[in-house]
Amino acid sequence: GRMEKSNPELISKVTDILFIKLLWDTIPKLNDRSTVFDLIENKISILLSNPHHQKNIDALNILDPKSGAILELNKDISYEFSKNYQFRFPEKDIQALILNKFPRIDYRSTNIILNYLADMFFDGSASIAEKQTYIYHHRRYQEYFFAKKLKDEYEKDQKVLRSTRALSNQEFFDQLFLPFLRSEYEKENNLCRL
Repeated sequence: GRMEKSNPELISKVTDILFIKLLWDTIPKLNDRSTVFDLIENKISILLSNPHHQKNIDALNILDPKSGAILELNKDISYEFSKNYQFRFPEKDIQALILNKFPRIDYRSTNIILNYLADMFFDGSASIAEKQTYIYHHRRYQEYFFAKKLKDEYEKDQKVLRSTRALSNQEFFDQLFLPFLRSEYEKENNLCRL
């Protein structure tokens, strides 16, 4: 009731089971300016701080803050695959991204990080020739991480919007990325970018 009056735009975008669940899980942290990306961001924050997962993240062979490193890794994974409209990720490609992101770790640590990602964010399935592949629990998670990385890359070079074909994906660009940018720049009080 309160959110319907204070933020009808957000409520109008809660159209699927994921967003209904995210709204339910994160409603105390929302306000009249919250967006669908705030739903996802709050949910990811809750997941990373969950005591059930905390012992698993502490065991990862990466530098502190580990949750920040996991978020950055998700941004890289999503960015690499979203550029090519790829939503199913081969295990070996994710392993290569992990090794590239953390070049000092060994194969065992790489697999532990991948298992942590799979537990938190991915659904796994066997595909052609019994090779393991992964997909985000919901495409909105992939879009969220892609938008975060795309913002970083856009601020370095605006041509990235063309090279990643983000402009040609009208639904993503108009309904998700532009509102996300606006929200982020308002939070940062970045009038030039806004």
